[in-house]
Amino acid sequence: MDKKTISILGLGVLAVSSLVKNNEKSLVDIRNSEESNKEFTVPGILLDEFISRRYKISFKYPRSWSKNPRYEDKYEGPTGFFEVSTFSGIGEDIGAAVNQQINETYQPYGSNPTVRNFIVDGQPARVIYPSADQSAFFKDRDAALVVQYKEPITIDGVPYKYVVIWTNKEYIPLIMSTFKFVND
Repeated sequence: MDKKTISILGLGVLAVSSLVKNNEKSLVDIRNSEESNKEFTVPGILLDEFISRRYKISFKYPRSWSKNPRYEDKYEGPTGFFEVSTFSGIGEDIGAAVNQQINETYQPYGSNPTVRNFIVDGQPARVIYPSADQSAFFKDRDAALVVQYKEPITIDGVPYKYVVIWTNKEYIPLIMSTFKFVND
């Protein structure tokens, strides 16, 4: 690995470990804090902003990642990836909705994933870390950030209550700290 990759991996590990010390932690508008730019800036790594009117969200990611043309909202690069989607979970709270996702019969996150509670842009959120026995088939679910919408959104006539972002564990802190809901 080169120095840039090692630096960002180290930063990610430090940030993840500090974020998951408590079962519930609020990321209090870290993007507006004076220290936020320092916290997730790595020399030589430039950031870009993903803005989606479809999902009504935005967040930062490494500029070296580019859109994968085979997917609607998946970006990949030499250091990682992210993919965005939604799920309904209508009538359930976020805990029950996430439990439904991780307890599917095909076990997309393995048999014993870890779930951490957070508040992201003022909304309930969960981070899912797969267990070691996760199937290689689900390698694109290294970690998942699930955030509850303030109000359900409708895409193609279907209401959705949650947005999910799959990414590498190391990038969860960056995405969480820069995540925000956007208006039309």
